[in-house]
Amino acid sequence: MWLVDGDRPGFGEDAANEENHEDSRVPRPSDDGGRERESSVPRTNGDSDDPTDVSTATSEGDDSDRPDDAEDESSAAPSGSGPDDEAVSERVLDDVRALAGEGGQFDADGEGHGRPPAAFPADAEDAASPGAVEDRITADLVAAFESGTAVAPELERPDESFLEASFFDFEPLAGRRELAGYWLNEPYAYAAILVNPVNKRRTYHVFEPTLDDFERYLRQDLATKLRQELRQGTASQSEQDFERRLAALLAEHGRTVDDGTLYKLLYYFQRDFEGYGVIDPLMRDRGIEDISCDGHDVPTYVYHREFENLRTNLVFPESRLDSFVDRLANMAGTHVSIASPLRDATLPDGSRLQLTLGGDVGVRGSNFSIRKFSEVPLTPVDLIASNTYSVTAMAFIWLAIEHQKSFVFGGPTASGKTTAMNAVSLFIPPDSKIVSIEDTRELALPHENWIAGKTRASASIDENQQVTMYELLEAALHQRPEYLIIGEIRMQPRVIRTFFQAIGTGHAGFTTFHANSATNVLRRFEQEPLSVPRQMLEELDLVGIHRMLQLEDRRYRRLHDLAEMSGAGTDGSARLQTLFEWDPSSDTLEFALSEYMESRIAQEVIDIHGWTAEHLFRDLQQRTEILWYMVENDVTDFEDVATIIQTAYRDREYLLESIRSASFDPAQLRGEQADVSLEPGTTLGGSEAADDV
Repeated sequence: MWLVDGDRPGFGEDAANEENHEDSRVPRPSDDGGRERESSVPRTNGDSDDPTDVSTATSEGDDSDRPDDAEDESSAAPSGSGPDDEAVSERVLDDVRALAGEGGQFDADGEGHGRPPAAFPADAEDAASPGAVEDRITADLVAAFESGTAVAPELERPDESFLEASFFDFEPLAGRRELAGYWLNEPYAYAAILVNPVNKRRTYHVFEPTLDDFERYLRQDLATKLRQELRQGTASQSEQDFERRLAALLAEHGRTVDDGTLYKLLYYFQRDFEGYGVIDPLMRDRGIEDISCDGHDVPTYVYHREFENLRTNLVFPESRLDSFVDRLANMAGTHVSIASPLRDATLPDGSRLQLTLGGDVGVRGSNFSIRKFSEVPLTPVDLIASNTYSVTAMAFIWLAIEHQKSFVFGGPTASGKTTAMNAVSLFIPPDSKIVSIEDTRELALPHENWIAGKTRASASIDENQQVTMYELLEAALHQRPEYLIIGEIRMQPRVIRTFFQAIGTGHAGFTTFHANSATNVLRRFEQEPLSVPRQMLEELDLVGIHRMLQLEDRRYRRLHDLAEMSGAGTDGSARLQTLFEWDPSSDTLEFALSEYMESRIAQEVIDIHGWTAEHLFRDLQQRTEILWYMVENDVTDFEDVATIIQTAYRDREYLLESIRSASFDPAQLRGEQADVSLEPGTTLGGSEAADDV
């Protein structure tokens, strides 16, 4: 089992320094108006988690994991030391730079790094054998060092025999087969989806460099020294000096330590001081949506896009979990305590974080959940290609959004509400004024005329420091938005009523809401404690319900139904009319009306333009053609999709002619549409920008 433990082999050489955890915090600029707060900088907070190797023992048949027996890693080990040689230091510094990208993180820009393959074996019989997996990983490892992609050209490469025998521990592969495997941080972290051929259970296993007793001792010793040096400077100095300080420390051992050991240590220092520590490999996996640590001494789980819920080989013992939860809070710029044990926050990469500290409110002790932020959000094309939406439904939604219709995206947790809202927001006209409000940053839009707001929780017991969603919403109404997007409306009466007041005064509004049906959305709005008046509810235009559905042997996200408001019913309540409805027998989203003219929204569009029914049908056909072209030609790049949609607004005839030609290139279209380019120091008119206002 992948352990985070100071008393057993694996993560834990920082355990001896836990009493210094608070001292490791250094001031850094905050997000709240330039003030500083006591927090932990990801680059310098290596003392709160878990330096480790991966040690796994597997019993046949039951697919269980247990730690190997080993000596206490805190026992003394001989320390190799050498002169502080400038040449050795520069060699090590080059190594640090080679391992780190320009942004200070390990590069993961190779083909497929952190990205699962497009296709997976259907069952264990088609999966790779342990020997084949070991051979492939080892071959990639050796090739990475031989080609120079893992190190700087001037570095001395590790011996091939060292890489083959001492870099990874492949014992966890025994008795299992690999359904899928890919590098997360080549050649240091590898993810394997393993299956037990006997009981068919699938697990997620991370392979990282294994450390022997001396390497663990050396790592613990150097980590302590590195933390002490980093604490002596300011946060900015620590950021700038990290690589050189690390290189100098490693140079002390450069003459007596194998090059292979040096690379292992560099990886773990980079992971723990600059990355997310023990969960850094999981954070790099683009196939993972959620990470869930449910408590101490139980396996951490992930939700994989292809394999759904998987048990990992990561287990936090009680002695280390509280410290790691505190570290995550520090990285998110917040804190947790026994007095305030629950916290929602955002990690530096935008991922949503929920923390629980201690056993008072968590039966299994501290726990955390991470909803990973997608750096490249899904587009309408992705939703069509995955059969979540139909192309005809998406074309109708495009028409509605262009005409400033409001939309509530409903559904249970993890049903794809926010993903869908972000995707269809690409249909907002390119120059429209957008204001968004979120508790946790999740939206990503290509629009320039966009004010993105985020609530701020109080960093202390003084609630005056917090900025609430209601306050941001009140401010947004003074910013003259044409489109108002609220990340998620919870049971907050003032927020919901203000939202409906906004859409009732001409603003298009999008939001997500937890409900299992369109009717339930309206019912919850009308009932206590929200009590939205019926007249306000009638200002809403569309309600889409998203669900996670079990189809055959796996689950899929689907738009279950799309309904529009159609006035009041005979009992005076708001009435819905279903436009599209999911058919379980064919797994398709079907149009529920006999013709588009029966739709209130379609009729309003006709009235605005003075169209006939034929005009409306032709308009929807053109939108469908544009969307279907992107699906058929696999145009899923976020920038390409956004460019095509924006071009459809500016010159639809030109776009249609272009996509009907064999030479259409979205990248070229981006260049043609770049009609304004601002150089530093100039305004739109080309005059000198004022230095002082």
